Amino acid sequence: MNYCKITDLFKRVKETANDGVREEIIAGAELAFQKYGYSRVTMQDISKEAKKVRSTVYKYFGNKNEVLDAVAIKIMSAIIQDCLLVISKEQSFAINVEKYFSLKLEKIKGLMVKYELLMADLKADPAVILTRSRIMLDDELAVMNEMILWAIENKDIKPLNEEDRMFLAETLYTAFKSFEIDIMLFERFPKYDQKLSWLAQMLHKGLS
Repeated sequence: MNYCKITDLFKRVKETANDGVREEIIAGAELAFQKYGYSRVTMQDISKEAKKVRSTVYKYFGNKNEVLDAVAIKIMSAIIQDCLLVISKEQSFAINVEKYFSLKLEKIKGLMVKYELLMADLKADPAVILTRSRIMLDDELAVMNEMILWAIENKDIKPLNEEDRMFLAETLYTAFKSFEIDIMLFERFPKYDQKLSWLAQMLHKGLS
């Protein structure tokens, strides 16, 4: 796998936002999902909230499942961009990992409140949540790889070859993704900050 630079995320998000009509439909869909959840919402509801005729909505999306994917990408892209602002090359590997995932989980918990009806519907089919939780997989692996490279350059962790960096990036992603899934599906780890700090320090120690 060839990792892109994390700055590529900003570029791609900006490019996909150039289609104003599509973005208006997605914005309308966000409102519709808040109001009706997933099971009850219709393409008519989405078109109404977006102030577009249904034929225009269908020009961009074949069904509400495709609309949900677009909403998920928009939301997760924004979350990742916010999380990138709290990490830097000047910070230790443990601090970067802790800050990134702590803010991400905080944002996710906020989404669960904002989209309460949607989350209730999606919990009935955990596979839907699992699928969309990985929708930004390549971007997040790029972030993990960047943090690892920073740490190696700063001699914060021992040198790793490309294969080991890839493995570590995927391990980081998988380990912390379990926190997100447990919080979204089962509302576990009310004191997740403590758990994140402990896990980040443990990983750092093992790599030093």
